[in-house]
Amino acid sequence: KNNQFIYFTYGAPEIKTISPSITESTEQGEVITLTGYNFAPLTKDNVILVNGKIKVSVITSTSSLLTFIVPSGNGGISTIALQIGTKISQPIELQRPSPTITSVAPSETSTTGGEIMTLIGTKIYQICYTKNTCLI
Repeated sequence: KNNQFIYFTYGAPEIKTISPSITESTEQGEVITLTGYNFAPLTKDNVILVNGKIKVSVITSTSSLLTFIVPSGNGGISTIALQIGTKISQPIELQRPSPTITSVAPSETSTTGGEIMTLIGTKIYQICYTKNTCLI
């Protein structure tokens, strides 16, 4: 009778592809698919990290493919990484469309601040960090 234990660990997850690699908007809702290696087959064990900090739940997963809903964000490049336990993949880039501002109203304002401004354009999404500071 042999009572020896055998221990093994999995390597860090590795993302090979992201699809689509460019989202249609900066709003939440698009389904993103990742393919690669060492993904956790149990959906709950996979955590998507957006820009290293925003945690997103995975919808479906196998050991080599998973899907998630991209959260709202800013235009430009977002990095996507997969965390399983304490192991984190190298990030892959997801391009988010940049906004285009076509008009600002009012066009003139005082330097004391406090006025409401209206921005009109496309692909504009607002993230407010405090009551007075918003990143657009």
